[in-house]
Amino acid sequence: MKQNSSVRIFINYRKDDTGPVAENIYHRMTKVFGEAAMFIDEQNIETGEYWDETILTALESAVLVLAVIGDKWLTLHDAKKRRRIDGEDDWVRKELEVALRHGKTIIPIYIEPAERLEEENFNHPNGAFLKDNLPKIQGIAKVNSRSLEKDLHELIYKTIPGLGIQPLLSHEGAPREIDILANYPLSVQPDKNKLPAPYVGLRPFDTKEAFLFFGRDNDILKLIKKIESADRDNQILLYHGRSGVGKSSILTAGLYPRIKTKAGKHPNPAGETEKKAWPPTCSS
Repeated sequence: MKQNSSVRIFINYRKDDTGPVAENIYHRMTKVFGEAAMFIDEQNIETGEYWDETILTALESAVLVLAVIGDKWLTLHDAKKRRRIDGEDDWVRKELEVALRHGKTIIPIYIEPAERLEEENFNHPNGAFLKDNLPKIQGIAKVNSRSLEKDLHELIYKTIPGLGIQPLLSHEGAPREIDILANYPLSVQPDKNKLPAPYVGLRPFDTKEAFLFFGRDNDILKLIKKIESADRDNQILLYHGRSGVGKSSILTAGLYPRIKTKAGKHPNPAGETEKKAWPPTCSS
C-alpha cells in the first residue's frame, strides 16, 4: 500500500443515500482547501487504480473524516434484503472503522431527516466495533441540512483550521498567501538584480527559469506526491498529455527543481536502508 498522500479531508458517504449532497460538499470545500487536500471516491479514484488500496491510502493520510449521513444510511438493503451497514464488505462502515483505528477525527454531517446514530443501530456482530466507539463519531462540530451553509462556514473557518488544516481562501473569499509547495523549495533562486522577462514565448520553461513558472502548484504537488508514494521497485512513471499542454515545462521547471532540493535533505524518502537513486530522472 502506498504510504504518502496529500489528502487532508476524507468524505465518507453512501452513494444511494447522500451522493449528490456529498459531491456538493466536496466541491464547496475544494474551492477553499484546494483539490489536493480533498478526497471523495467519485472524483479521486482514477481508471485502473486499485479501489480499496486508494481508499486506505487516503484514509491513512487524512486528518479529518466527514461522514455524510442521510435517512437511508442505516436502512439501505442489498439484493438479499440485508442491511448494507451489516455486510462484511460494506465500505462505508469499514472506512469509519479504519479511521477510528488510526485515531482520525470524525465529524458527522446529518442530512435531514437523518437522526443521530445510536448504539441500538449496530446490533449486528459486524457493527460491534462501530458500536463500541460510537461516542468518537459524534464529532466536535454540529453540521446538518437545516443550517448547512452556516454550519459548513463554521466548520471550514473555525473547526477544521483548529485541526491544522488551513483554508486557501479567507472567509471573505480572498486568496490567502499560503504556499502549498513550501516543503519543496526551488533549488534555483533568481538574481534579483538580473531578473529576465517573465515570458519565454512558445518554448518550454527550463530548470533555470523555475522561479518564473507559476500557476501549476496543485499539479506539481500531485506529481511530487505520486513520486514519493510510488513503489520503489517501480522505476518508471508515465506522465502523458496532448502536445502543447505544458508537460515539458511542468517537469523541468516545476517538478525537477523541487525534488532536487528535497533530495538533498531526504535522499531516501522511502526510509529504506539501502541507497537507491533519488530523485528520479525527469524526461520530457
